[in-house]
Amino acid sequence: MKKVVMTFLITFSIVQYIILFSAPLDDLLERYRESYFEGRRFLIDISKNETVRYENVVKEGDDKLVMVIAPEKLAWLALDGRFYIQNDNSLVELEFPIMDLEDYLMDILESGEYQLLYMKQENSSDIYVIKSGPQTFAIWVNSKGLITKIVREMSTGYRTALIYEHIRLKENGGTVKRYFEEHPVTGKVVTTLTPILSKIPRFFAWSELDFVTSDNMSVPVIYGITYDGAKVAIIDMDGVSEETVNRVIRRFSSMETSFYTKKTEETTFLFVGQVEEEYLIQLAEKLLSD
Repeated sequence: MKKVVMTFLITFSIVQYIILFSAPLDDLLERYRESYFEGRRFLIDISKNETVRYENVVKEGDDKLVMVIAPEKLAWLALDGRFYIQNDNSLVELEFPIMDLEDYLMDILESGEYQLLYMKQENSSDIYVIKSGPQTFAIWVNSKGLITKIVREMSTGYRTALIYEHIRLKENGGTVKRYFEEHPVTGKVVTTLTPILSKIPRFFAWSELDFVTSDNMSVPVIYGITYDGAKVAIIDMDGVSEETVNRVIRRFSSMETSFYTKKTEETTFLFVGQVEEEYLIQLAEKLLSD
């Protein structure tokens, strides 16, 4: 009888342990999905002690508006399951989703493919640390249930942080829809970069989709920083002028820059980076493999 009781107590303790370490993140996921908030945040490359960009953010349930303040002004939004990026005073619909670090983290929590390493309280925040594959996330949540800071670290030691300078709950929605209504949709971007974009979160610590004009066409370009800290740009060369390519290259500093072109059945991609060409070759193989 004692053995049965002891076994029951051990099993009950394990169940309590599992509930303790899983339920908080289920709640965090649900709160984030349903939340309405607005704030200002910045993204830091901790490994290089550099601020990558500043953004104003409005989130209303599944809808989100992100307005990049610096280094270059840019806006993108998700509305009713569709994604748009601002081009001058109009919007262009995208055939692929745009994800920020929050969205990527929520997808990991929803998939359940992670381990909760530990949780603790610090001042008025709850801190959760999880591991998913080669990356570890530290998540700060304030007393109102809002995420105020995310630090992501790769197994290579490369670290980035998303930090809110200020954030507050919103009582009502409508901001994202009004922004959409004030900016007409003038086209749709269909690009062979789509399969690459879907893999960006796996290999890039930070990335942005920008547009350059070539022969009256808006050409999408991916700029990013890989988990190794390499600055890289990727452009679809199909129908792109030499001047457009030069404009992409000019975004890089005077440091030594390497180039690599990768031909596929549909097009040719140009990879540009402040790294050795071999690095770009390996990156291209990873991004373009099935």
